[in-house]
Amino acid sequence: MRFTNAPPSSRPTAGSRLYNTACAHALLGQPDEAIAALAASADAGYRLDAAPTDSDLDSLRDDPRFRAILNRPAPGFLGRVQQLMSDAEAVYAHYAPGIRHNLDSMAEAAEAQAQGLAQSIMQHERLGPIARRLASLVGTDKPATRDGQPDAAPSLATAQAFQQAEDWASAVTAYTAVLERQPQNAAAAFGRAYCLHMSGDLAAAIPAHQRAATFPQFKGIALYNLGCAYARTNKPDEAFEALHGSHEAGFDLKRYLETDSDLESLHEDGRFAVLRARINGGL
Repeated sequence: MRFTNAPPSSRPTAGSRLYNTACAHALLGQPDEAIAALAASADAGYRLDAAPTDSDLDSLRDDPRFRAILNRPAPGFLGRVQQLMSDAEAVYAHYAPGIRHNLDSMAEAAEAQAQGLAQSIMQHERLGPIARRLASLVGTDKPATRDGQPDAAPSLATAQAFQQAEDWASAVTAYTAVLERQPQNAAAAFGRAYCLHMSGDLAAAIPAHQRAATFPQFKGIALYNLGCAYARTNKPDEAFEALHGSHEAGFDLKRYLETDSDLESLHEDGRFAVLRARINGGL
């Protein structure tokens, strides 16, 4: 316990852990176990300089085995090498998890950015068809399989492939699986909402669009899709609020406002003209 908050350089090596174990056994009145651990500590190259005066070991003072261990020759070159190796292992064990975590976080952030860009391209009016055509040519529009069977843990690429194939139900299932593993995967959140919308499950699509809109890279388009879902479910107040929010987030509504069939129910509402004027710079 004494090493719990110690700096890395003083964290227990294999030898020091065995020494502490010997102390614990000695304090508990277990001399055989204490002697065995102390001998193992010395074998591991740990210097027993503190042992002669360590009060934890008082119960072993009169044990000839204790004196025999203390009278061993100091570790030679090999012992010092073993001690250095043990120290190096302790330092690695201390720092490695943090390094791996940082690298994993950086990789996840980079992947999320790439996924967000890919989704934006796929939804782009001009670039989307080109990207989907390229995907079909190189084979990335096919869902991932293993031994002829669907992958047990669908990836984002698998979900996107189902989406490109307009297999909405399979895409929703795959996106949901990705989000269960990676709740902050922005591209998966947006893709799931879009596919729910396209499948006609607007009741589920609305909260999914709301979730997607919490990610900055998808806020504008997700709010637009949310407005469409509200319009199709006869909720004009919520629809106009979402559409104005989409415009404020920088999404270009001008190209969709007049032609998107999802918004037809709003055309006769006076607020539609207000929204149009705002988008065109009149308000």
